[in-house]
Amino acid sequence: MAALDIMSILSEGEENAVKVRQLSKILNMNGRDITICINALRRNGEVICSSHQGYFLPSTVDDVKRFYRQMTSRQREIEKAKQSAKRYIEAHGETVDS
Repeated sequence: MAALDIMSILSEGEENAVKVRQLSKILNMNGRDITICINALRRNGEVICSSHQGYFLPSTVDDVKRFYRQMTSRQREIEKAKQSAKRYIEAHGETVDS
């Protein structure tokens, strides 16, 4: 039910973005649960953009392109952090899978 509630609150366009704090108050949920619901919606095919302004539905293809680039950049940064952790583990004679 919370996922449907989130979708009914979000509007198109970054100018209408809603911050997690606002969603938390409206839905009486904690911020972590809001994030979990939004990630589940995204995994199920919903395109929910985000920026420093908050979460919003795209109003243009450019909104989605910006969001895509943002996610790609995060993915690269996560990969760099993973590699550092992997090197540390291996330097201590362990493997990542153990």
